[in-house]
Amino acid sequence: MAYICIVSNNYIYTILREEFKERPLFKREELLDFFRQYEPELNEGTFTWRIYDLKKRNIISDVRKGVYTLSNQQKFELTLTRTIKSISRIIRQQYDADFYSIWDTNCLNEFIELQPTTAMVVLEVEKGFLDSVFFTLKDNGYKEVFIKPDENLIEKYVPEANQPIIIKPFLSRSPVQTVEGITVPALEKILVDIYCDDLIYYAFQGNQLLNIYRNAASKYSLNFSKLFNYAKRRSRKEEIKSLFFKVLNKDLKSIIE
Repeated sequence: MAYICIVSNNYIYTILREEFKERPLFKREELLDFFRQYEPELNEGTFTWRIYDLKKRNIISDVRKGVYTLSNQQKFELTLTRTIKSISRIIRQQYDADFYSIWDTNCLNEFIELQPTTAMVVLEVEKGFLDSVFFTLKDNGYKEVFIKPDENLIEKYVPEANQPIIIKPFLSRSPVQTVEGITVPALEKILVDIYCDDLIYYAFQGNQLLNIYRNAASKYSLNFSKLFNYAKRRSRKEEIKSLFFKVLNKDLKSIIE
């Protein structure tokens, strides 16, 4: 019986793709109306499961609350370098595994043509642990570590470092994900952060920033609700929305309006 149900769902999902393929976005109510053509007695609980299943199968993606789009784009997966894995192992051995986020700016290279000469590892931890983590990394052999570097440090030392490690405060409820047990930022967080922290991400400003936004939105599935909620928490929502309006196509602009 379970097998028959799965086949039936696959058939309905195939029709769903055809039904909504010309639609840049659609609402929860429209999705419910679609399902009730085939399941007239569909209740709210089962429908909520249907949405969960569609997202799990990467058939639809959230755009904002109650609004979806077909998942024709890839899901962004951040690459874990040997350095990221090593630092994460140290953090998890001595601290709470849920209070940090780590990534490497090399992951932005796919979005730009002019590659920066220096790649940074960005480690975000709870504010009260900045100094402790700094000395922990130093004790474990990491020499090029900087805590919330100011303009002077950025200009004099960071560009000359082989692989600088930047430690900065972690903002709670930031969009993150777990890859192989390691907490890394979601693409939505990265896009907001490189705009807000322009001093640290100096190599990705100007036209580089526009190219990153344009290419990220065209290649990967973005949850704009999540992105703009985070941007609002960083007091940059309208500015970042304006940047997206400069680079998005007509269909994607309608999503964020």
